[in-house]
Amino acid sequence: MLHDDDTPTNTPDLSTLTDALEDALNTPMAAEDALQRQTHILDQLFHAVIHDTLRRARGYSAIPLSDRVEELSLALRIQKQCAETHRIAAAMDYMGAITPTARRALPAAPENELIEIPDKSNT
Repeated sequence: MLHDDDTPTNTPDLSTLTDALEDALNTPMAAEDALQRQTHILDQLFHAVIHDTLRRARGYSAIPLSDRVEELSLALRIQKQCAETHRIAAAMDYMGAITPTARRALPAAPENELIEIPDKSNT
């Protein structure tokens, strides 16, 4: 459903989306879940910036061309970050699938402990 100004009724505003992204970045959760949530918010943010810029460019409010170019550039940077976040999530899924379960279950190597290697030259 659209408003009179062609705004989808379910489109969050930029402020809501930036707050959601900040919350997503500061909320502890599993890496895969965090990346999925960030990708979703970035995608919504991209569409909101594009929609807002195009709506204002159609005459609902006059904005200088330089501001429109800057906003569209911002939208493209958001889209690039969304794609990069999605790529990282896919790489994590792939690495998780090819890594044997036993290897993932091993404890982390102890830090600051020296491992003594026997000297075999004396035998």
